[in-house]
Amino acid sequence: MSIPMINTLTGETVNVATYLTEEGKRAREERQRKTAYRNKKIIPFVACYLDPIKEVTQHLTLIEGGAVMKLLHYLKQNGKGKLSTEGKPLNQKDLQTILGRGATQTKQIVKRLEYLSILISIKEGRSKVFYINENFHCMGKLLKKPFTKLLKGRRVNPLILDTAPLIRLIA
Repeated sequence: MSIPMINTLTGETVNVATYLTEEGKRAREERQRKTAYRNKKIIPFVACYLDPIKEVTQHLTLIEGGAVMKLLHYLKQNGKGKLSTEGKPLNQKDLQTILGRGATQTKQIVKRLEYLSILISIKEGRSKVFYINENFHCMGKLLKKPFTKLLKGRRVNPLILDTAPLIRLIA
């Protein structure tokens, strides 16, 4: 907010002092943050392509569907489907932690998702790096197919693998 004063020599209105309340500062910072975000032209969602997903969904168990939903949060903008966190790619041990399963169960889930070609594993160095097949889900580029937006936000840890696909079916 500014305080207008009139210059007696010229007759102009001049702003002498400006002050902002805490609320005003927060509002200005929020406007600046939103403007900067819009200027980046980032697609903040995962595009889930309907036709390929419909073909595969009938072959997925609830646990496998939940695993896919949890892994989608680790896609990065223009990352070509690579799953990563904090700049480093996810390996088998990371998937165990994310899915909340043991080594054997995680290997079974990964093997099944690879069989259905949803998940792609590529050996880089000594460990496998995992990718989501961009024909099903991608982030950063859009194909000319019908899709549903999956908005990325905070990760929800207590989401149980058995119930995660139900959220997708309801929405």
